[in-house]
Amino acid sequence: MRCPSCRLLYVNPQPDPRAVREFFSSQYIPDDRLLQANFDAWRRDALAREAAFIRQWAPSGRMVDVGCAGGVFLSCFEPGYDRHGIELSTRAVEVARRRFGLTVHQGTLGDAPFAEGTFDLVTILDTFIYLPDPRGDLARVRRLLRPGGCLAIELPGYWWRLVRCHGPLSLALRGGWSTMNPDCFLFFYAPRPFARLLALEGFTLVAVHQENTPARPGRLLSSANRVYMALSRTAARITAGRALLAPKILYVARRDASRP
Repeated sequence: MRCPSCRLLYVNPQPDPRAVREFFSSQYIPDDRLLQANFDAWRRDALAREAAFIRQWAPSGRMVDVGCAGGVFLSCFEPGYDRHGIELSTRAVEVARRRFGLTVHQGTLGDAPFAEGTFDLVTILDTFIYLPDPRGDLARVRRLLRPGGCLAIELPGYWWRLVRCHGPLSLALRGGWSTMNPDCFLFFYAPRPFARLLALEGFTLVAVHQENTPARPGRLLSSANRVYMALSRTAARITAGRALLAPKILYVARRDASRP
């Protein structure tokens, strides 16, 4: 459904939060093979690019990655950062601790044991679309950040997903006319409504980065991805950033010092 005032797309009815938590705790990452493929090998280059982009705005300090999976993204912030993670998956938490020696809280943003004003940087990649209370969670992030601290959120590209998962392309690729929600997303954030949501919760958007889909093997697919990303960057440049067509959009925002 679409909110008539802010134009946000959302799933209705919303699933039981307890069922969502159980799914991510025990089923989302069932084994090391899937963790290695989906959250490391295919994504490592993109994660490194996103980390480098974020470092332009937050070069060092104390950080927490919400939904840190096996810790690969956090590993991109060494040296220079005191790194912490929050993750529901039992398997992923074990790997992050064992492989990278990270301090990872197994749970959610809401039950993480961090004091207010603890962090200079909070990152949330491919996780915010699963959070049932976006305004409440942004308020929690604001309290965790020191005044002037940075928040970096990566979201699925709204227009890319709309074209790919609704209509003829969805029918050809996925066998259905509308497959907007095969991954249990709770919300679909277009750029303008998301910028307004950030502002409502005391954040100022400072930068946007467009990123490609994970690099799966295949020369033809890789070439197609590169061409599409070139078109996406051109569209963003021509429209002064209004047309963000990439598969993933990384938003970097700064906590307003005037908000408690």
